[in-house]
Amino acid sequence: MIMRGKKVVNSSENNIYINEDLTRYRAQIFKHTRKSLKSNLITGCWSRDGKIFIRERKPDGTDASINRIHSTVQIPGYKPSPEGRLHFNLSQNLQSEPEEAAV
Repeated sequence: MIMRGKKVVNSSENNIYINEDLTRYRAQIFKHTRKSLKSNLITGCWSRDGKIFIRERKPDGTDASINRIHSTVQIPGYKPSPEGRLHFNLSQNLQSEPEEAAV
C-alpha cells in the first residue's frame, strides 16, 4: 500500500522520498540506469519488487519496449570505470593463479 502511494509523496515539496530497499548490486545497477535516463539514452527507469526495468528510446526518439535489466552491460551507454575494470582484473588474476608450494 505504501509503495503504491509513493508517487503522491515523492511529487510533494516536502523533500520526502520513498524508495525500494534494493541489494547493493541492484542499487548500483539502478544508479547507472538513472544516469542513462539523465543522458536521454532511455525514456524511463524504475524498480518493482527488486527488479529493475527501463523503457528504451527508438532512434527516432519515441518510446520503445520495456526491458528488465539484470546487469550494467544491458544499460544503453554504460561504460565501466577504469577502477572497476582494474579491480575485476586483479581479483580474477588472484583467483586463477595456482598457489606456490612453500620451499
